[in-house]
Amino acid sequence: MVQIWLNDKSKKNELKQRFLRLNCLVYDENNIEEIKIPYKREFTGDLLIAAKPGGQFYPDFFRKDKNAMAMHGYTTKNRDLDGIFIANGNDVKKNAMKDASLVDITPTILKLIGIESGRKYDGKVRI
Repeated sequence: MVQIWLNDKSKKNELKQRFLRLNCLVYDENNIEEIKIPYKREFTGDLLIAAKPGGQFYPDFFRKDKNAMAMHGYTTKNRDLDGIFIANGNDVKKNAMKDASLVDITPTILKLIGIESGRKYDGKVRI
């Protein structure tokens, strides 16, 4: 992901259109809640750009000798981030869940092991 803070906000739409032509996912205050991120300019920037699976932003500022293998960031719109989570135990019912996401794993595991967390998670408890 790339976060952009603009000095000249009149350039926002032009920049947004350029990233859309590059087949990127583009978010701003109008649609960022689709990916469960609350809009706050000082946190998200004026534009948040996400590469689709198979794409990356270059240069990789973490390593100068090769391309990034992975970088922080995800969007829940990328179905390639779907995964499999298997749980077994007395409190776990045998069934398959629809519309589960990798972001459901942390709150589910915390519930299973009995840890109360005051933190808000993107995912839902799935037991």
